[in-house]
Amino acid sequence: MKALVALYQGNLDDAYPKAEELAVYGTKLAELQSRILENNQLIADKISSPVKVIELKDTDAIISELDALVLQINRQIQNNNDIVAAKSSKQSECNRMVWEKIAFILKEYVADYINSKKKIED
Repeated sequence: MKALVALYQGNLDDAYPKAEELAVYGTKLAELQSRILENNQLIADKISSPVKVIELKDTDAIISELDALVLQINRQIQNNNDIVAAKSSKQSECNRMVWEKIAFILKEYVADYINSKKKIED
């Protein structure tokens, strides 16, 4: 369990800063650590009193939730990586779209200019 907690803690130490789930992840990790401490105490009680019946607290649900959060964060990271990888094509696409927008906005002004220029030349 120590290795598992260390792995989850390592995820927090080197986390993607834009991940929305980090607060929930930290809370769930603290909950897991608390549950493990409780279970260790129950085991210590059992060792000191072997006839005592104990029931360990479930950690599987918390681990599943942490794994689901890791998947969500990984999806966010992959989406960001896809955007960065497509930067050059997106940048030229954005430039083209900006110029199209400028041409659309200025279309009437250009038409007025051409008409006034024709009037002056005629």
